[in-house]
Formats: sequence, structure tokens, C-alpha cells
Amino acid sequence: MHKRRSVSAIAASILTLAAAGVLVWLPGTGSLAQQEPNRQLVQSATANPTTAKRIALVIGNGAYTTAPPLKNPPNDARDMAATLRALGFDVTSGINANQRDMKRLIREFGQKLKSGGSGLFYYAGHGVQSKGRNYLIPVDAEIQSEAEVEDSGVDVSLVLNYMDDAQNGLNIVILDACRNNPFARSFRSASDGLAQVDAPTGTLIAYATAPGRVASDGAGQNGLYTSELLKQMRVPGLSATEMFMRVRAEVMKQTANKQVPWEASSLTGSFYFSGANSINATANDAKVDPATFELSYWETIKNSTNADDFKAYLEKYPNGQFASIAKNRIGGPDTATKSGDSTAPLTDSTAIELAFWDSIKNSTNPEDFKLYAKKYPEGAFIDLANSRINSLTTAAKDRAGETTRETAPEQVTQFEVKNGTTASATRGMLYISTTKVYFAAAGEPDNNKWVFPCSEISEAKANGGFMPHKFRIKVGNENHNFQAKGGKESKIIVEAVRAACKLDQAGKKP
Repeated sequence: MHKRRSVSAIAASILTLAAAGVLVWLPGTGSLAQQEPNRQLVQSATANPTTAKRIALVIGNGAYTTAPPLKNPPNDARDMAATLRALGFDVTSGINANQRDMKRLIREFGQKLKSGGSGLFYYAGHGVQSKGRNYLIPVDAEIQSEAEVEDSGVDVSLVLNYMDDAQNGLNIVILDACRNNPFARSFRSASDGLAQVDAPTGTLIAYATAPGRVASDGAGQNGLYTSELLKQMRVPGLSATEMFMRVRAEVMKQTANKQVPWEASSLTGSFYFSGANSINATANDAKVDPATFELSYWETIKNSTNADDFKAYLEKYPNGQFASIAKNRIGGPDTATKSGDSTAPLTDSTAIELAFWDSIKNSTNPEDFKLYAKKYPEGAFIDLANSRINSLTTAAKDRAGETTRETAPEQVTQFEVKNGTTASATRGMLYISTTKVYFAAAGEPDNNKWVFPCSEISEAKANGGFMPHKFRIKVGNENHNFQAKGGKESKIIVEAVRAACKLDQAGKKP
């Protein structure tokens, strides 16, 4: 058992390593003294990095309701998810997630990690520290004071605890969440950025900037830190440590050393995002098949219900293989007339057709299947597509007919009557429709009508005898008496009420 080092000794170690921009926790230092060698996943330079199981959860929050919105995080998350897919990761993603969804995604991610392999968690969006703990901010967070952060945010420790519980080989946590605290005025503490968190055994935690410092959201499609990550991850032969070092160097260069990415690591082995066959590869050697990347990007968003996801795809691939479907998803112009054929067709036509079909197979829009029929007139699913076109078109016409009938003006019959049987009875108009009978006194506005719903009318009956011009309408147990101009008109009114409200010849409900 190692003895715990003093706080001052640990602080000295941190300061010594700060100049390198990376903090590496070694066996026997600080709270990470108890190492578990069996948890270290070592991928050598000759190993194929895509054969080992890789699991990733990617979350990007930008559409905040009570905090300043962020433009880049949703784009960062979409691009990160697509890149990781192209690099062999099984990716789950969440864009503009609320607290409930974030915790659910993290919980499901933790369950997947228990099957082994390596895990990666990426988050872009608002993040704050409170009393030394880091919190990721969901888009629905309502934080009026620092005391509410724990309740409304998502503690980074939740992710780390699930990783530690999984006891899998290796984990990487990337936090592009060091923007200015949007709730700073409500906080008693004045800390900026995120706090340094110890990396559990077999884990690397990467921050967009150094602990306690702030990173910019960026002015382009992606944040500066994530844009460099996306470039360097694709470089073959770079270990994770080397990859993050390159990212740090480039970010520092572009910000004149104002933003310094940071890592806390307890890894003892090597992990490669891209092929490890060319150790001396440089950033210019990065070769990621654009066809694979586009397909991975589409796989990431195809089931989304957020139109912004498809707009982002169209910005990146205006003539992409799935551009026509993307336009349908956002209701863009000419959605059914433009085929969206790419000027640089993807090499695996079968995979593209399958992806195209998989994207529309559950659609209820016949235009989606028309797009497939136009793009693949002799495709494997053409018969099914034509069948879906016919059935959905017929169903749409039927719905249109029902809507027309439902929204058609209600037929109303009107009669001049008196409401009451005395000499002072109120003169007005009695209106009869298929849903109600109502009386409006002469000269009164419509909102003063006496309304008798058909569902509540239990009887309509003419008096006959010496008073043939009088009739009554029974609503529940209450009789409402009226006078018509004569006996003949009284009978006509009663028959009209019976027919409209479906009463029998005795004037009662059948």
C-alpha cells in the first residue's frame, strides 16, 4: 500500500507537468494509487485498430432555453459522430438533449461498456464547475443559483462512474465544454471553465482548454478544438497521446497560446483512432475515404426529427447521395424533382442503396418512395417502393376527403320563433345543425346564444291540440318551450330537430 502524498507534493507535481500541457497520473501518485493492470487495453502499432470493439456516446447541446445558445456544438457533435463511425466506433448520439435524455444516454452507454472493448464519451456545449465538480448543462436546465446546478445539470462523475463500473479496457472522455459560465452572476464562486478531475484507472480525460480557463465557441462550422480533433483523429499511426499533443499544439498556435487543451490520463497502453501501420504519418497523410465518411454522417442523422441535422448535411453535401431525402425531411423546395445524384458517386453502390432504402422504409410520405424509384428504377426494392407509393397516395387522398368533410361549413336551418309561452316571450331565431340547437334573441350578439348540444337533447315534441304552434325541446330533465308562427311550422321545426339530433319519431333518443 502506497502512502498518500501531501496536497503540497501533489500540487508541485501538477505545476511541474503543466508546462507540457498534459497531466499523466502514474501508479503510486495521488488518489489513483490502486492500479488495475488487467483493465489496460494495449493496441500495438501493428494491430488493426478497427477490429477491437469501440463504443462511443456523442452529445452536442446548443439550443439552450435559459442560457445563451451556442452555434457550434450541434455541428461538432454531428461531425464527431460521423468521424467516429468512419473510424469503426459504434456510435450513439444526442443533439440538443435535455437532462432526462442525457442521463438515459449515459446509462445506456455504461451498459454497453460492460461487454468490453474501449469507450469514448464526447460532449460539446455549456459546462460549469461548482465547488470543484464539473457539470454538463442540458438544453432545458433552469439554473437560478449555484445550489441548483447539481439538480439541473449532469455531473461528469456520472459518466466516469459508469466507466469505472464497466471495468472495460480503456476509456476516453472529451469535454469541449469550457465556455464562459452562462450562470456566473448567480454563482457565489467565481470559477471559470472546468475543474481538474482525476482520471480513473484506464481513462484519459481531455479538455478543450486548461483547468479553470475558458474556450471559445468558435466562428466557423466547428469549434476550434473539435475541428482540430476531427483532423488529427484521421491521421494513421498516431497514438491517442500523440494525437492530443498535436491538437494542443495547433490550438495554441491559432490562439497565440491563449487556449491550451489539457489531458488527465491514467493510460499505460497505446490506443490508435486510425490505422497504426504508418507510425511516421503526418497530418497531410490522413486518408479517410470521403464516401465512407458521407455514409457514416448520414447514418448518424437519418432517424433524426430535427430539421437542423438535415440542413447541416446539405451544407456539407449539397449534391450528396441522400440530398433528396434530406430536402424532404426539412420540406425544402423541389424536394420531389431533384434527384440529388452526387457528382462523385460513392464507390459501394449496394451499400448506398441499402442506406437510402433504410432511411425511407418506414416513411408515410409517398414522395420518399418516388425519390427511390427515380434514383433506382431497377433497384432491389422497386416493386415494394411502387406498392408503397400507390397505398400511401390512396391513403392521402382518403385523408384529404375526410378533412374536407370535417372542415366543410356546417349546414344550419333557421326558424323565427319565440322563446317562452307567455305574452312577454323573447322573439329571436332558432338554429338547428347536426351538432346542436341554439336560440339567439333578436338584436343580441352571437356569443349570447342559448346552446343545446344534440348530445344533451332527450326529446323534441310539438304540443298539438289547442296550441299547435307551441313545441318544446327537452335538455336533460329540463323543458324549454318555444312558439312557432303556426302549427305547421311547429311540426317542421320538431322534425328538423329530430333528424339533426337523431331522435326517434316519438322525439326521444333511440
